[in-house]
Amino acid sequence: MKKELKDYLHLYLGCKVEYGYDGTKKIGKLVGKDDSAGWQVDKLRVLAPYQYVRDELIKPILRPLSDMTEDEKVVMHDTLWITKEEDKHYSVSHKCTYWHLKCCGREKEPEVFLYLLSKHFDLFGLIDAGLAIDKTKL
Repeated sequence: MKKELKDYLHLYLGCKVEYGYDGTKKIGKLVGKDDSAGWQVDKLRVLAPYQYVRDELIKPILRPLSDMTEDEKVVMHDTLWITKEEDKHYSVSHKCTYWHLKCCGREKEPEVFLYLLSKHFDLFGLIDAGLAIDKTKL
C-alpha cells in the first residue's frame, strides 16, 4: 500500500510544515483544513494569519524517534506511569516505514502514542517515504 500524506496530516495539526513551490518554500504551522480550499497554514504573521495550501505542497517537519531527549524519556516514565520495573520490558523503536510500540501494560499505549504525536515524532515512517522532512537534518 502506497503512503499518501493526506492520510496522516490531520494527526500533525500544530506541527511546523514546509509549504509552497520549489524556490519559494516557506515554514508555517498546520492549523486546520477547509474541505473546499485546502489545508490552513499559519504563516506566523499578524496580517492574513493563514493561507490555504494543497496536500502536495506541504511537508511536515517531524522528528525521528532517535531524537527523543532524556527529558522526554523522563516524562514518558513519570507521566505515563511506566515504572523502573517495567522499563526493562518497554521499548519504542522505528523500523523502516512503520512504528512499533511495545509496553508491558497495553492500557498505556494510547497515552504513549498521543504523547509522541504531540511532540511531532514520525510514527508512520513518513520521513523514510519522502513525505516529511527530518527536523534533525534542517
